[in-house]
Amino acid sequence: MIRELSGKEYSEFARLWKKAFGDDEEVISRLFQVLGDNVRAYILEFNSIAAELTQFDMGGVVMPLYETENNQELTIPALISYAICTDPSERGKGYGSQITTYASGLAAEEGKASMLCPAEPGLVNFYEPLGYKSLFLVREKAVHRKKVSGIKLEHLTPRKYGEIREKYLEGTVHFRLSDDILKYIGSEGTDMYRILADGKEEAICAAYTEMRATPEDSGSDEGNIFTGPEKVLVMEEIILSPDGEPQDGDSLVTDKLSSAAANILDCQICQYRTPVINEAGRREPSEEVEVQAMIAFPDENSEKQFKEASAKSRFVPYFGFPLD
Repeated sequence: MIRELSGKEYSEFARLWKKAFGDDEEVISRLFQVLGDNVRAYILEFNSIAAELTQFDMGGVVMPLYETENNQELTIPALISYAICTDPSERGKGYGSQITTYASGLAAEEGKASMLCPAEPGLVNFYEPLGYKSLFLVREKAVHRKKVSGIKLEHLTPRKYGEIREKYLEGTVHFRLSDDILKYIGSEGTDMYRILADGKEEAICAAYTEMRATPEDSGSDEGNIFTGPEKVLVMEEIILSPDGEPQDGDSLVTDKLSSAAANILDCQICQYRTPVINEAGRREPSEEVEVQAMIAFPDENSEKQFKEASAKSRFVPYFGFPLD
């Protein structure tokens, strides 16, 4: 039986979340505190909770109407399924599929898309048979710190970051983040910055730091060895200003700004994510294109509109913040 979580079951719900993802109680409760009534939690239960997920309004998918004047656009409202998990003792019984399909059905009933972020590449194959399509890609790369003269970081509020983000992504198929979700991301330890070069705005980024073991070539057939830990700057996204140098997902501009940011924040490495240019662009050995978000459309017409807009978008459909 699948139903909405009741207040008295929250402790059991939180225990399974922690067992599945390792998050502490503060992380779990913050989602409900910041997003409030916007969050709904569902459980599949027998004698106890066998599977669960949370679902909330995170914003919507923006699709420009390229043949119209005044920058007209369509938006598909979307609900995000998050923290989808099954009790380890109940895995292999189809419960994860059932509760995920239940959530996408609820979204469709409201005329909304259902979206999720696969926590690892293997889960893409799990969600595709459930009606989710791998249409939101992101380019990822790691660069070492480098001192670059003239580069500065300027803190932004979540609201201001969202405003600039929309300006940068205008004319592309992308996910527009709600004010509430930007507030939540900011409460999670992620800082939002404007990146300036000689006083000129070149990019925005959202990032946090963490200590991480880093791989080095061992020089043998046994593969890499891991050293560290080192302080790593994790850029959840970096987007170049459309008014700056030519846009290119693997451009030297993105590398330069990311390396400089790592140096400013006293990190050894910056791992960044950035939109994928629609023409696929060049690829380098340290760079990967991955599925960041998947979508189940509420109807055939919205899927058709999405595909038509995507074919003309400057970027491959872009999600941005990985809730993985």
